[in-house]
Amino acid sequence: MSNSYSFDNSDNYSPIIKERVSLITAKMYKQFCDYQHANENCSEIFASMAATAKAFTESVKQSFAARGVATKNIWFEIGTDVPAIVVNIFWVCYSFTMRCNFKPQSLFRGETERPLFSGRIMALKGNYFDIIRDCNTNDTEMAALLDNESASLFVPENKMQNVIVKLKHTANKEYMLAQIDAGREFVLKISEEFCGSTIYHEEGSRKSFNI
Repeated sequence: MSNSYSFDNSDNYSPIIKERVSLITAKMYKQFCDYQHANENCSEIFASMAATAKAFTESVKQSFAARGVATKNIWFEIGTDVPAIVVNIFWVCYSFTMRCNFKPQSLFRGETERPLFSGRIMALKGNYFDIIRDCNTNDTEMAALLDNESASLFVPENKMQNVIVKLKHTANKEYMLAQIDAGREFVLKISEEFCGSTIYHEEGSRKSFNI
């Protein structure tokens, strides 16, 4: 059977290919530029978060020390190789990371609105370094982060636009913050959520017994 495919006239399609390539690269280049700008904005906010987390932790330590409480279990850590912040206040440990920005991504804004291109900073329950300890790919790391996510801060590429905060337990609600205030307010809001939460005793299944 003869081959019905011939590539001898491929040059005839060059103008079409070039046109399509031009459209594709123009769109991807725009995404790439937006991705870079969003990451730059994320980095600025993350630096503010690190400063706030450090000041918050030191203030908490001083407050408990003034009450005569040992403070060795109150500490702050920032990653040297990855963008991660860990705060530990006694029995409460939580983290922040930018490690979820592996590729250009947008925030869904509904069926009638355009998606909002943005970077993301995640707040996590637990120690980031423990959470990703066994992860060896971006996909497995992202899955682990989502499993432990408490909230996310979505940062647009336009510095003049507000950031959007979404709390996991109130998925349908959004909170807007100016980018200049976002680092401080996000850390304080998450710290209030974690440190002010109530931990209930675990209980087994309840069965009826005849006595």
